[in-house]
Amino acid sequence: KSAVTAIGTFAEHGGNYFTGEMLGSVYQTLLNDGLRTIHPSIRAEVFEVMGYMVTSACHLYGPACGLPQEQLQGVAHPLDNNITQIATETVVLMLNAMDDEEDKKCVASAIETIAHVIDRIGCSILTLPAECASLKSPEELAASKYQNMQILQRLMSSIVQFLSEKGHCQEQYDITSAEQDDDEIGDHDGDVMDPITDLIGVLAK
Repeated sequence: KSAVTAIGTFAEHGGNYFTGEMLGSVYQTLLNDGLRTIHPSIRAEVFEVMGYMVTSACHLYGPACGLPQEQLQGVAHPLDNNITQIATETVVLMLNAMDDEEDKKCVASAIETIAHVIDRIGCSILTLPAECASLKSPEELAASKYQNMQILQRLMSSIVQFLSEKGHCQEQYDITSAEQDDDEIGDHDGDVMDPITDLIGVLAK
């Protein structure tokens, strides 16, 4: 976990010292190995660091994503192809985690990463496809209910699901929550609901 954290810090703050070659290599390692770990705490850290990969892409392949925040609000600026690819893959992976992850801390990290990407890129990311051909086989892509959606539509659907306490991780937790006391249940609810409300604020901004 510490190694993942360290590389994320370098990607976020290293600027051009974190080169395009490093970015590609680290991102592929996160995709191929980091996301497959059985340890939820490491998976959650990988989700967070993938957001920093987008930050690094923005440093390397701007300048559209280096615009002041006020210029990113409400305007879909064109994105460099490198930024488009890594940002789309990252957000789609986080949306997949919101759908499929059972661990609430992992889901919280995925939600926070989506908020980070939106805050960094602006609403341009919301207009991109909600599925990614590089992450699925043609058969899986054709069968996906998200195939013809934009990220915004899929994201809003997920937010409504979590606000209704019908997210996958919320339903999984309900199965065992009878053994937990009220304070512990509240803590686990906050794990997801706090980042969801923060994400809503980012979208509104």
